Amino acid sequence: MSLFLENYARASDGLDLQTVGVSLADDILSLDPNSVSSVTRNQLLAVLPGRQQLFAAIGGIGADLTGVNETVRDERHTLVCTTWQVCFGTEHFDADPSALHSTFLLRLEKDG
Repeated sequence: MSLFLENYARASDGLDLQTVGVSLADDILSLDPNSVSSVTRNQLLAVLPGRQQLFAAIGGIGADLTGVNETVRDERHTLVCTTWQVCFGTEHFDADPSALHSTFLLRLEKDG
């Protein structure tokens, strides 16, 4: 699990959309406190550059994975709750750290 998350974090920070895309299903269920929607892999990949620009606008230069809590659901599925610490550039060194929380429902496949 940790190797998957490390690769995902590196690819996401580097905006390596091909590597991020390989780890995603064709259809993704996206939930936030106010809504639920189904999006395609390509739709999700299309918004990632905007997310990176949003973080950059507030001085964010990436995110470090700081917490992982995994709950195995069955032989093929695991629920992974993660915490990410937004990293700020040196010009924002006084900025309070910002924690982001994401939950992934992952299907375990033979090849990864």
